[in-house]
Amino acid sequence: MAIVGLALTSCEMFDTETKYYVKYEVEAVEGTDISEYHQILVVTAWDKNDVTEFFVKDYWCEEFGPFYTGEDTYIIVDSPNLDTFLVRVYVKEGKYGDWQLVSEAWNQESVQLP
Repeated sequence: MAIVGLALTSCEMFDTETKYYVKYEVEAVEGTDISEYHQILVVTAWDKNDVTEFFVKDYWCEEFGPFYTGEDTYIIVDSPNLDTFLVRVYVKEGKYGDWQLVSEAWNQESVQLP
């Protein structure tokens, strides 16, 4: 019985071997007031409520990690506006992997690591 319980709980655990890194790139679109700073909130661990605050005028880029399979990250820029910044999300596997563009959206985006 203990072996069955161990097998069931191990399916729910994250893969702690493969490390992923996430890079967020934020760019103001034409018409956005870049004379003022706009708030960026990055959530790097949903389960820990880990939120980091940054500010941007016209362009911002930052890398976060390591993350593991199944973990989520989230970014929101210039809330509650939904059309002032373009957000690009890149992911790479391992510290020295190549960045891959995984999504592009207006003002907010979430990513679940593979």
